[in-house]
Amino acid sequence: MNAESVLLTWSAPDADSVRVLSRSGADAFDVDTTLTNPTTPSAVTRLALKQSEQREYVLQSFRGGQLSPFSRRATLRPHDPLRLGEVSFVAADQVQLLFNGPLDPSRSETKFWLLSNAQTVTPAYRNEAVVLAIGPGIRDSIAWSGLRDAEGTPIADSVVAIDPAVAPGNQFYLASWTLRPPRSVDVLFSAPVTTASATSPANYTVSPFGQVDSVEPLDDAGLEFRITLSGLAVGPTGLDAYLTVDGVEALDGSLIDNDGGVISLSEAANGLADAYVFPNPVQPGQNRLYVGGLPNEAEIRVFGTNGVHVATLLEVDNDGGIAWDLRDEAGALVPSGIYLLHVRLEGEPPILLKAAIIR
Repeated sequence: MNAESVLLTWSAPDADSVRVLSRSGADAFDVDTTLTNPTTPSAVTRLALKQSEQREYVLQSFRGGQLSPFSRRATLRPHDPLRLGEVSFVAADQVQLLFNGPLDPSRSETKFWLLSNAQTVTPAYRNEAVVLAIGPGIRDSIAWSGLRDAEGTPIADSVVAIDPAVAPGNQFYLASWTLRPPRSVDVLFSAPVTTASATSPANYTVSPFGQVDSVEPLDDAGLEFRITLSGLAVGPTGLDAYLTVDGVEALDGSLIDNDGGVISLSEAANGLADAYVFPNPVQPGQNRLYVGGLPNEAEIRVFGTNGVHVATLLEVDNDGGIAWDLRDEAGALVPSGIYLLHVRLEGEPPILLKAAIIR
C-alpha cells in the first residue's frame, strides 16, 4: 500500500476464522491477528496491516474445528507505490509509459483504454515501461487499471494525457522479439541496422548471468536477427532474466532507444508436457529448487515418499516457473530425501516429477 503498511487479499469460503501469520527471515511464523467470521461464501477479504519491514505472510483457516495447511506464501516489503516518470513516443503511432521501477510480470488484471471513447489499447511490456499502439495523430488521455509493480503494489497514477505533437517521425527501437528455447532469441528492429553493430555480441548484455555467443542476420533487409546465448536458458524457466540491447545503430546513424531495447527472457509454457525441475539433485549449500516449463496457474503439491504433504506452490507470474525454498508448510527446512511433485493444471492431465535433496 505504502512505505508503512501492506494489504492482504484472500478468499476463504465458509471459514469459521482465518489467522494471519508472518515472519522475518528464517524465523518461525508468528500469529499477527485472527479474524472471526471473516467472509461470506466466495467473498474476498482485505486486511491492512501496519508494517515497516519486509516479512513473509501465510494464512490458515479454521473450518469445523479443523486447521488448514498454510496458504501460498507472499513476501511483502512496505514501500511507496511506483509513479509514472516519463511519457514518450517510440514511433509516430506508439506511446511509451516509463515508470520508476519494474512492473508486475503477470499483468493478469491490467487494462489500458482511451479515456474519450473507452477503446481498449493492447500493451507491450518492457520491464519498467509499457508501449501502447494508439494510432497516429491521436490526442487523448490513456487510463489504466490493475497495473502493479513487481512486488504487487498498485501503481499510484492511473491516467495520463498524450500529445501527438511531440511524436518523432522515426525513433529507433526494438519492435518485437520471439524466444526460441532453449538458447536463442529472434529480434526485429524498427528500422534497418548496420550489420557490424547488430552482430557484435558486445552490444548485448544478459542479466543476471550468461552471455551472448553470436548474432546472425535472418533477412537481407537488416531488420531481423537471431541472438544465441550461453550460460542461461530462455523460455518457461521462472528466472528473472533479461537481455538488454545497447549500441546497435540504424543505417541513418540513430542509436537504439535506451528504454526500447530490453527483452524478458522468460515466458509461460503452453502446457505441462515439458515441465522439469532444476537443479536435481539439490546439493548442499543450494537453497532453491526450481520447477520450469509451467503455464500460468499451474499448481504443484510436494509430497515425501511416505505420502505426507510437504508444500503447495502456485505459478502466477507468467514467467514459466516457480522456486521452492525447500521449506514445508510450517516454514521448516525439509530434510534430505526424494520428493514427489504433483503438477496439475485445469483442463490437462496431471504429471509427476521427482527431485532429490542432499543436505
